[in-house]
Amino acid sequence: MNLTCIICPKGCHLQYENGTTNGNACKRGAEYAKSEATAPMRNVTSTLPVTNRGVFVSVKTETPIPKHSVQDAMQLIRSLSAKAPIRRGEILAREICGTNLIAIMTVL
Repeated sequence: MNLTCIICPKGCHLQYENGTTNGNACKRGAEYAKSEATAPMRNVTSTLPVTNRGVFVSVKTETPIPKHSVQDAMQLIRSLSAKAPIRRGEILAREICGTNLIAIMTVL
């Protein structure tokens, strides 16, 4: 598997095969390649409508979720809305594919 490391600005070109990583300049690159090859995880960011303000609030998953669950998470997120006031860091939904959905901005 060929990857470009996104852990630091170097952008090392990695090759991961049979548990071995080549091309990494640091240990973090090797860990990234292994994670991407065996159990890729993603943070999900989106927006929710704020029903009493006519605006949107930016949201994200509190922790990364398995890559294969991103579509399920987005389907759940699309069904949600929020009501102001909303504080940055506030949990707006619990148990979205094993994590919480939090506001990443304040809407008063």
